[in-house]
Amino acid sequence: MATERHYCHVAFRYDDHDRRTDALDSGRPDEEPIMSTHPRSTPPTQSSHDRAYAVGRRLMHELRPDPRAWSVNGREVVFVAGFDLEVDIGGFLTIDLNDGDLNDGDLDDGDLDDGSRLLVQVHERHLAERSLARVDVDAQAFSDVVDASTPGAGSMVRSASLDMTARFVEGTGRVLGRLTPDGLVAGGVAPFAQAVMASAAAADIASITAAAAVGSTALAVGNLVQAEVPARLRAAGFSRHTFLCGQSGSGKTYSMGVLLEQLLLETTLPMVIIDPNSDHVHLGELRSTADLNRGRERPLSKRDEAALRRRHADAGRVVVARRGAGADMPLQIHLSDLTIGEQALTLGLDPIADSDEFSAFIDAIHSLGGVRYGIAAVEAVLRARLDEPSRRLAQRIVNLGVGGWGVWAPEGGASLVDIGADWRVVVLDTGSLEHAHEREIVSLGLLGLMRRREQRRSVLIVMDEAHNICPPAAATELGRAVTELAIWIAGEGRKFGIHLLLATQRPQKVHPNVVSQCDNLLLMRVNSTDDLRQLETVFSHVPAPMIAEASSFGLGEMLAAGPVTPTPLRLRMGSRLTPEGGADLPTDWARPQ
Repeated sequence: MATERHYCHVAFRYDDHDRRTDALDSGRPDEEPIMSTHPRSTPPTQSSHDRAYAVGRRLMHELRPDPRAWSVNGREVVFVAGFDLEVDIGGFLTIDLNDGDLNDGDLDDGDLDDGSRLLVQVHERHLAERSLARVDVDAQAFSDVVDASTPGAGSMVRSASLDMTARFVEGTGRVLGRLTPDGLVAGGVAPFAQAVMASAAAADIASITAAAAVGSTALAVGNLVQAEVPARLRAAGFSRHTFLCGQSGSGKTYSMGVLLEQLLLETTLPMVIIDPNSDHVHLGELRSTADLNRGRERPLSKRDEAALRRRHADAGRVVVARRGAGADMPLQIHLSDLTIGEQALTLGLDPIADSDEFSAFIDAIHSLGGVRYGIAAVEAVLRARLDEPSRRLAQRIVNLGVGGWGVWAPEGGASLVDIGADWRVVVLDTGSLEHAHEREIVSLGLLGLMRRREQRRSVLIVMDEAHNICPPAAATELGRAVTELAIWIAGEGRKFGIHLLLATQRPQKVHPNVVSQCDNLLLMRVNSTDDLRQLETVFSHVPAPMIAEASSFGLGEMLAAGPVTPTPLRLRMGSRLTPEGGADLPTDWARPQ
């Protein structure tokens, strides 16, 4: 059967300008057809609607936006791109200022190095769409292909019209600097328009993390998520308070261990760690050779492993204080190591409501002559007296069971305050204490000692599960006293060289006056939208879309922002060098029978 040549009519609309093409042999050579579809190139069984859809898809492909960027101030950029360009929030792009419409010629290329490109971090992205084309196909033009006797031919679509909508990516970002042969030169540039944009190569991204080594030791904590580029944090940035947040199962405790190991190896900063779950008690020992090499692409050579073990041994003494066997020192204090007010709080005494008992307590302490004393000595003095307030106070000690707490050091025994200066890290294994009040007393003694200390020696206080130490509303007077000390250190401690590293599962579980004093944010997976909104408010210097991405983080992924990194980084934490103390219970119960 002879086949005549027919072409479909294609009409499309773009930015309110109409164009139309007719048949190639229409006699109008000044109009070029945008696209033609020959019946022979289309299978006979294909419907006219399918033909129209195929034409539209090809049009959409030809009209997709090329990656382009604009900037009205040379610091913030707006861009569009197709879906074939990898554009991740927190990721990096390059802009070639020597290729494209550079501000209609107003930009002086001499202001930039030859071949200079900009490195940009993506702060926001979203789906955008625009109506691009309408495709009309007249099925009558293909009547020679469809036999009228074909079953179902009478119900076939006679014509089709499709309104085509193009979808693409729009977003904003910040100019980090110019990429030159000498590296990244920070700062903005002159405004520009229609510059070409592309994904950043690993070498370009590496120039960002290299900035962490400028003026500070760099802590190698893992790799960036976007590229296999080592992620480094500025050690000097930990002179500002740091807030580490991640829900259960995000890898928070493991990641904190990586940070503490790097601070131990790469700096001389002393650390005191309040460890309620015994997670960091092995910070003073390295893993076995097999464990050190597990997960590494290239195992450590014998020379590198020996150097690592030597550096770890030279980093300083790690002291573990706990109750029970295996402790470098007992996790105990004397009652006299606390202030008078703090001692009264351990007994639940209020100077106004319990004025008689409080007075009896003061008299008993004075009768001890200022020597070091414990709760047993105070109780003995009270029982030796015959006055009613002393009798009631002695009975209070018995009723509360305070005298039986294991946190009290025996007469003449060592206390935490006797540790001296021959240590680099002190791990307070508060998980070895039985009662919450005992853990509060240890925290009270430590934070009070930090506040009263005379020397201005820098120290990092690490509060794991910080919500147990400084919650928004403590349940007891003793707990409220601990929270007040934490608030003071958060607000005033930096002047005395006291720096905080707080870790918790939810920001709303920590007192807002403590969280608001943190400059560094280390954010792991958080699903709660309320928690993420609070973090966006407190850490307003971090782009909100980057914080919102935390709900999609995988295990061990982290957003680091603040003085610890000049540019917010999304990274994946590396391997531990020391054994992790705490561990989840095995899930043998989930195995098939």
